[in-house]
Amino acid sequence: MALKTFFIPLFFLLLFSLVHPLQGQSQSLQGFNTENLKTLRADDVSDSQLRALVARAEQEGLTVEQALQMAVSRGLPSSVASQLRSRIQQLPAESSGSMSLDGSNENMIEDLLPEFLRPEREVTEVMERTFGAEIFRQQQTEFAPLQNIPTPESYTLGPGDELSIYIWGDQTNTYNLTVTPDGTVMIENMGPVYVAGLTMKEANEVLTDRLRQLYSGFANNGEEQTTFARVSINRLRTIQVSVVGEAVNPGDYAVPSFSTVFNALYRAGGPDENGSYRQIRLIRNNQVHAELDLYHYLTKGLQEGNVQLRDGDVIQIPTFLNRVEVMGETKRNDLFFEVINGETLTDLIQYAGGFSEKAYTRQIKIHRNTSTERKIITVSGSDLDETVIENGDAVYIDEILERFSNRVSIAGAVWRSGEFERTPGMTLKDLIEEADGVRPDAFMQRGLINRMNDDYSFTQISFDVAGIMDNDGSDPVILQPEDHIIIRSIHEVTEEQSVTIEGAVNNGGSFYYRSGMTLEDLILKSKGFLDSASEGRIEISRRISGDAVSDTRSSRAADIFTFGVDRDLSIQDGNESFQLQPFDRVFVHRKPDFREQQTVTIEGEVMYPGTYTIESREERISDIIQRAGGVTSEAYLAGARLVRKVSSIDRPEVELDFLDVEDTDELGFGAAAELERAEQEREERGTETAENDQEDSRESIAMRRAELNRTDSLNIDDVTQEEGLEEVERRIGIDLEQIMRNRGSAEDLFVREGDVIRIPEALQTVGVAGAVMQPVEVRYQPGKNLNYYINRAGGYAENARSKRGYVVYANGDVDRKKRYLFGLIKNNPPIEPGTQIIIPPKDEQQKMSTGEIISVSASVVSMTTTLLIAIDRLNR
Repeated sequence: MALKTFFIPLFFLLLFSLVHPLQGQSQSLQGFNTENLKTLRADDVSDSQLRALVARAEQEGLTVEQALQMAVSRGLPSSVASQLRSRIQQLPAESSGSMSLDGSNENMIEDLLPEFLRPEREVTEVMERTFGAEIFRQQQTEFAPLQNIPTPESYTLGPGDELSIYIWGDQTNTYNLTVTPDGTVMIENMGPVYVAGLTMKEANEVLTDRLRQLYSGFANNGEEQTTFARVSINRLRTIQVSVVGEAVNPGDYAVPSFSTVFNALYRAGGPDENGSYRQIRLIRNNQVHAELDLYHYLTKGLQEGNVQLRDGDVIQIPTFLNRVEVMGETKRNDLFFEVINGETLTDLIQYAGGFSEKAYTRQIKIHRNTSTERKIITVSGSDLDETVIENGDAVYIDEILERFSNRVSIAGAVWRSGEFERTPGMTLKDLIEEADGVRPDAFMQRGLINRMNDDYSFTQISFDVAGIMDNDGSDPVILQPEDHIIIRSIHEVTEEQSVTIEGAVNNGGSFYYRSGMTLEDLILKSKGFLDSASEGRIEISRRISGDAVSDTRSSRAADIFTFGVDRDLSIQDGNESFQLQPFDRVFVHRKPDFREQQTVTIEGEVMYPGTYTIESREERISDIIQRAGGVTSEAYLAGARLVRKVSSIDRPEVELDFLDVEDTDELGFGAAAELERAEQEREERGTETAENDQEDSRESIAMRRAELNRTDSLNIDDVTQEEGLEEVERRIGIDLEQIMRNRGSAEDLFVREGDVIRIPEALQTVGVAGAVMQPVEVRYQPGKNLNYYINRAGGYAENARSKRGYVVYANGDVDRKKRYLFGLIKNNPPIEPGTQIIIPPKDEQQKMSTGEIISVSASVVSMTTTLLIAIDRLNR
């Protein structure tokens, strides 16, 4: 409802201004009257103007129907209103709903009628916490006067009110009369009639009496009346009031004549940080006409002093009388309240909504200001009516303690665990009976009482549960407040009994042990055998409990039983099933010959590449190639390679401390370069002789390189995890030409699950990478050596370790440069199609700066000087 009343004249002034722009933009509100609406035509209003008007009406909380009805009451012809209503209903769909005002229309509203818009209300922290301020913060809660109601007979007329006189009976007529500034209305064929200052009832009598002079049908001298008249208000005038003092936005305001003090207070934003809510005065004719206490309205709904305003009234908001702060357990807490002189703590608590459900009402603390310092006043709950509140008081209502004066509790193996009332003389047996007694699984040999002492320490008291329940009352255990009784279940004082099954079953794991459980029962709980299970060999291990006290220690770790059961777990008459005991562990082994299908993949230049299932444990590479239809004529056998997944069960774990992935992978050298570096260091230490070099074969070097997890891109291999074993893909160099010539030889490896055999097509280039001027791919030339290809790459770079170069062949084998007889004889590895030539770079060594050189030199000189001085002193 915020701003509805004040928006109505603005709405229609905007409507008129959109059609008839103001001359020079200087025309003021005083130039606007109902004649503007009376002369308005529907065709003069465009669709865009209608959208702007509807959007502003929605923004102010008015419906279109309400706005049009008020326009008619202020002079807009009904026919024009009907046309506008139809046009609004027929507006395009995109313009309906959340329509907004453009900037020009918004500015026009603010320029034309700023006094009808509520000013912005700036709120301080104190105002946020002041009781009553929230009603002035709500934009949709304006104290707007009601306009769609019959005019009260006590309403006082004044200049600007528009009256309507309806005459019916023998004669009919209608008069629309506006009260002129001199307080009169002009009736046709009759002089002016003074009505200003008259109530509606008095004006009705005066105007009816004057109409008898024009209409003979009015009752006169006892004659029967045949003509009737009714006087009503067609449009209310706007009055000017002032809000002064401690208001948020003091000033003059134009408000409807029905407005009350509340309406004007809301327009002014209410009292500010220092304003009073308790003694707001209405001054009329330089005298205090009424006083308003907002707290009576906020707490009781009473509107004493909220009288109707008149033109020229002044509303004065003085400074607050006494401001106090209430914190703690009240329904309205952490707020400032204003109290008048003589009000007590009881009145303040009422303003705060009363005590909350957790309030400690025995005493209340007040922090009070003195002339020099603050002090604390403790008020008893019985003295609230006698304690007068003073300005600046801070009232604190504490919360009751989170403790019980008569609570006992019981938990465990009873039917109703929880908290109970401790009655005078209550015994332990009484409490157990209150809990509906012990359960059948109760541990009857011992129970516990946790008792809190006076110093908040605890004492543990044990009792015989069975003895308490059998006691006839001769030796009772008297309970004290906050006693907590625990009666355990027999299942809680023993280890949880379970059995475990693992191996070739569908859902292995641990299961609760049940008395009478058999081996078949446990297999059924695990959802039966897998297809790979060997039901004829099931092993059960049973723990050895041992004696509580023993002089010797047994060497046995467990009792082992081996059984076989029917796969369908059927019950056989006459055959006694194996009875399990708690903590038994069952393992179902796999069948020795069970083997799932295993596959290998062959890629590249074969007749039928794809995936093949291994037929035999002795199947070799040549067999797979034969099954794939043999190699094609384009196959490059020297470049064939085998990629195999190697798990931790195949190789021991080895840590290579010299491996530095960051230094090598940037150049694409991978682990082979690091191995080369390690071999170079070994050569420099003189551990490699010419004779040993001659014994090294190309095949042994290739196998050592293959163990370093090389992949096709010379990077570290991917690692996967399967069935708890760490698997690594490794590339194995193979000599496919030798394999195909001598099938079944040592070169013809057995294939394994996951193997990938790759046979490339004929290769025609040689790659050069590393510390060369330009890494390139060079066309292969038969008979050309390593230096030829390095020269084609622009030669060695400045940082090249030319003596440490090595090559990687297409099948994954690695070879390097060799030197014999202390470097006098050099041998370069042969070059084949698909070979990669790698020239390692030298390690980067950071040079010392000038400052570092000076610092080191100074340290050396200082140490030398100190040493010389020490030697000289020793010589003396």
